[in-house]
Amino acid sequence: LYFYGDIVSDWWGAWQDEDQYPDAIKNFLSEQEGKDLNVYVNSGGGSVFAGIAIYNMIKRHAAKANVKVYVDGLAGSIASILACGGVNIKNIGIVNNREFEEGVLRIEFYDGNSCDKASALLRKHRYIIYER
Repeated sequence: LYFYGDIVSDWWGAWQDEDQYPDAIKNFLSEQEGKDLNVYVNSGGGSVFAGIAIYNMIKRHAAKANVKVYVDGLAGSIASILACGGVNIKNIGIVNNREFEEGVLRIEFYDGNSCDKASALLRKHRYIIYER
């Protein structure tokens, strides 16, 4: 499964063959039921809502088969969430909060070890984690 273009909401927004959207991923994964999956990412991101839906589909697939994720180039914005293979993430969602003009991305981890693993991964790639 390749994410080499933008993550878009539907086929109408897919201007290039490389663009991916939830319905196409759903159809692809239904054909791959029970099979191991390699996911290749080289994307600047795109629609957060579409990306979260795709991420959750991949996680459900991972509950039944092995999923390996490879970042071949860039994993920016929501594509970085798709590249979180191997990190035991419980839930990803958008939190609407009046204090912010935009939604806030919230990630819940199953346990401290998963959180530590994600934190170390982000530090390794020189991202900054802000805690409140």
